[in-house]
Formats: sequence, C-alpha cells, structure tokens
Amino acid sequence: MPTQDSLRPGALITGVAGFIGSTLAEFLLGHGTRVVGVDCFTAYYGRPVKEANIHPLFSNPLFEFIEADLASCAIGPVLDSLKGPFVVYHLAGQPGVRPSSAVDGRYTRDNVLTTRRLLGAVGQREVEKFVLASSSSVYGRAGRLPLTECQPTEPISPYGESKLKAERACMTAWHRRGVPAVVARLFTAFGPRQRPDMAFHRFVSAMKAGREVDIYGDGTQTRDFTYVSDAVAGLILCANAPAGQVFNIAGGRSYELLRVVEVIERLCSIRAVLSKHSASPYDPSYTSASIAKAQTILGYRPMVDLENGLAEQIRWMESCP
Repeated sequence: MPTQDSLRPGALITGVAGFIGSTLAEFLLGHGTRVVGVDCFTAYYGRPVKEANIHPLFSNPLFEFIEADLASCAIGPVLDSLKGPFVVYHLAGQPGVRPSSAVDGRYTRDNVLTTRRLLGAVGQREVEKFVLASSSSVYGRAGRLPLTECQPTEPISPYGESKLKAERACMTAWHRRGVPAVVARLFTAFGPRQRPDMAFHRFVSAMKAGREVDIYGDGTQTRDFTYVSDAVAGLILCANAPAGQVFNIAGGRSYELLRVVEVIERLCSIRAVLSKHSASPYDPSYTSASIAKAQTILGYRPMVDLENGLAEQIRWMESCP
C-alpha cells in the first residue's frame, strides 16, 4: 500500500458511494486525509446499497459528503469546500459494458461530459493531481497480450468508447491548460462492496440461493482481476506520478471464469449449476495486463490473490443484512 508520505492533505472523490470510491475514501480518511466525497446516487443499482457503503464514513470528522450531479450542478462550490492543495480522484460515471449496448446518451453524459466539466472547473485551483479511473475496456479485442499502455485503444462497447473519450479529455486538459492529469486503467475489480451486477457478486449470490449461475460464453474467457485494495493503492500511487501518464492497474494474472467458479465452489462448499448463454459482442474474450510500467514508475505491487480476495468478498456478502 502507499506510504504515509505519498498521501495528501485533501482529496475530492467523485462517485464516493460506489464500490471503489467508498473503499478509497475509507483508506484515505484512516490515514488522516480530509475527503470531500460527491455522489448523485444514479439508479444503476439500489441507493440503499450505496448509502451502506458510505455510512461508516460519516463518523469521521474529516469526511464531508455532497450529493450532486456533476453533469449539471455548479462545480465551483463543490471544489471550494476543499482548502489548500488537493487531489481529485474521478471515479464517478455510468458503469457496465453490456448495458451500454442500449445507447441512450447516459454514457456520454455521465462519463464524458462530467469529466470535461470537472476538468474545466479545476483549472485555476490548487490541484496536485487529477486521477481518472478509466477501464481496461478501452483496449477492446487486443491482438497481443499482455496489454501494455502503448498498444492501440480500440474499444468495442459504448462504455469503452466513453471511457476512452474521458481519457482524451484529460490528456487535452494536460497539454493545453496544464491540468496535471493521470489515467489509471483499472482491470475488473472485486472484493467487499462489489457492485451487485458484477460477475463475482452474481456468482456467489446465485450459488447461495440455489439458483443457476449465468455464464456468458463458454467460460474459458479470461480476465485479469484486481482486488479492491490493490485498485485503491494504484489510484493513490497515480497521484504521485508525472502528469500526462497512463497506467494499467491490475492483479497481474489472468483466470478463466470457470476457474473462478471452482474457487467459489470450494470456498462456499456449494456445487454450482451453470447456465451458459451466448457471449456478448461487447465483451473481449481475454484480458491480461502488463503492470510493468506501474511497477517501475509507481512502485505498484498487487498484494491480494484471487482466492484470498474472493474469501474476503464472500465474508462481506455473508455479513450483509
């Protein structure tokens, strides 16, 4: 994890009520960083889930929460609540690769417009770094693995396209106006507070309820999974990186989905019944990240492997009411 010296006195976290945002806020607050968190509780999944994510944060006097939609609100007053130098961790946005096939403008609004508005508003303030949480979806169906940051970005989903546009907005703001932007390309995160629509959460919930486990494709597709504390560490380390850089933040090892199911079966002592469906045209068959750049420049080292991370996620899910 990052050292105390790598932390900052102030942080703005957008999407703070989400899976990764709330975990990042919890870590920063625990290390004495003042956090202003912003969220608008979009309807992608239930508001009570997100409220539960941030409920423990309110007991910390260093935490301030602002409910606001960054695509439409006045952003200046939000930023004015932070005094002195601060880091922006921009995690707000509309998630979901498969749902993005129903293009309705939501992904452009929440992922692209919001990023541009926030970049425009931070221009004259004491922003030490603007860290964008991007996605491995920007790579699309890459022909060469592992994926490196210098490979072509050819997203195959509207979600991936929107994240790539957000990345480009950051780089434009850096080159034209000196906004110190850094991009963190996160590879499938898992762990406590994982969104209910994500694969591991769905697999565990279905198995414990005696339902079939839905698999899209034949199950041999692979993903590079990242435990949430490693994703958080990567984001914080990006705040110390030179502006204008892009980093893969991943677990550093890929697993077949069927292998994931086997691990969950063993941890839960339940036999899964699989229901296989056609693969989505928006899902790449394989993801595998090179994290060499993040290791060399940031000192990034993923610490939690698949099995231990899944055990933690299952314990969290079992503790939820």
